[in-house]
Amino acid sequence: MKQEIKQKPEKTGNIQDIRDVNGRFIKGFSGNPSGKPTGSKSFTTKVKEALEKIAEGKDYTYEEAFIKSILKKAIVDGDSATQRLIWNYLDGMPRQATTIGGDENNPIPIIGISDEQTERIVLREAKRVMISREIAEKNDMIEEESE
Repeated sequence: MKQEIKQKPEKTGNIQDIRDVNGRFIKGFSGNPSGKPTGSKSFTTKVKEALEKIAEGKDYTYEEAFIKSILKKAIVDGDSATQRLIWNYLDGMPRQATTIGGDENNPIPIIGISDEQTERIVLREAKRVMISREIAEKNDMIEEESE
């Protein structure tokens, strides 16, 4: 059920003025018009910065202490889950080839859309892949020229 808006609401700052009857934001209006504050840091950035600091009363960083505690748990305590986690991060999980889809003679049907819609989706994705390849080839040529 779609609600039609006859006129845009005034920007009063009242959150109710920019939502429809279902509580969704009206197109063109945001619940956070100012956006993310300039200079604000992500949680990941804050953690990385904290890990770089020298641990209290120690001569090493929190990062080094964190690594030591993980290695102790894996090696000294013999925690196999931690060992597996470290191994996977160091070496990466083995690649497993996965095929999603059928073959030309037996495609997987997409339920709920017509053959025409499916064809448009396939063509759009094929076009996207071709464009991505062209961009990659141009980037490779630019890199070769600059070397």
